[in-house]
Amino acid sequence: MFAMADRLPDGSAPWRTGCRGTSCIRLLATSVTKRRVLVRTLAAGARGAGLPFGVAREGGRHTIFFVGSTLIPVPRHAEINEVVTIAIYKEAEAEPGKDWRK
Repeated sequence: MFAMADRLPDGSAPWRTGCRGTSCIRLLATSVTKRRVLVRTLAAGARGAGLPFGVAREGGRHTIFFVGSTLIPVPRHAEINEVVTIAIYKEAEAEPGKDWRK
């Protein structure tokens, strides 16, 4: 399965597996982004591109933000998984352009 080189010094695995249905993703256990950092990054990117940014509505488990006319759901967790963060950033780049975070 995995070699000992893939493990931490105490022998534990530095990742966890997130499975939903038939798809499984290998996630690093330490790769999380604070929600407030994610929202600040979205706001700064929108401001830099001259697009409006704000809260469109509150969903059941997500806050729906808008960047221009694009709606972006952001989960209400203090820490957001890195895979989800990357997906949110990719969704947000629809209007400001590919390198909106730079």
